[in-house]
Amino acid sequence: MRTVTPTGVKVLVLKDKIKEYKLDGIIVPEQAERTARFRPHVKATVLGRGPKCNWVNIGDRVYVNNVAGDDWEFDGELVTMMREKDIIGLTEE
Repeated sequence: MRTVTPTGVKVLVLKDKIKEYKLDGIIVPEQAERTARFRPHVKATVLGRGPKCNWVNIGDRVYVNNVAGDDWEFDGELVTMMREKDIIGLTEE
């Protein structure tokens, strides 16, 4: 994968794939999974960070708000560019 260096306090993340999501036995459509009501937080991997980011590093596993940031396709992967403050916290895996 090519590299992208975000500017300022921006962070580039790759959200984990959601295989199938059920809500009380009902399969939720893919487009509904992007709403905060059904899946408010997801795990992601940090792919790039801006020069003004304080606490997140490339390769960190983080929890992010599912509706934060802008999604775009980069080298065949759907990645999200968001502000560092939209990251909820780090996770150990």
